[in-house]
Amino acid sequence: MPDKVDQPWGHSADGKPVSPGPNADNPAAIGPAGTVRMTLGDWAKFISLHLLGDASNPNRQLKLLQAGTFNQLHRPGAGAGDADAFGWAVLTRNWAKGSRPGDVGLAYSHSGSNTYWFCTVWIAPEKNLAFIAATNQGGDTAGAACDQAIQLMIQQAGK
Repeated sequence: MPDKVDQPWGHSADGKPVSPGPNADNPAAIGPAGTVRMTLGDWAKFISLHLLGDASNPNRQLKLLQAGTFNQLHRPGAGAGDADAFGWAVLTRNWAKGSRPGDVGLAYSHSGSNTYWFCTVWIAPEKNLAFIAATNQGGDTAGAACDQAIQLMIQQAGK
């Protein structure tokens, strides 16, 4: 409700709050690509589902989806270049390398924004680790802040 502040409001790139309503989100026409709403707790459950379901996780646990479904969701599609799997950037990073023979440092990343909120996630299945950073402001500064927060979490996890 615009007259009651009971939840965080999104903010534009210049830091101005955007009151709830039709102008506080993406237009309906691009809804399927960018109008997902959930609590941070639910977002963490979604990320955990992908983390634990990945074939390279030494603690793999299949919940909700079958092994083949996770394999499909985490594999770049034909013609997708070298790094796009259903919205996940598929990468290798030294910090993500597990200790088992054959581990390569597989990592998945995704960032998203509706211009008033920004969220970034990194998943390192070989190490059974995931990191989420979110802010209630959109724009490049918000994206850079989320990236910086993720980098600090990765550094702390490596200690």
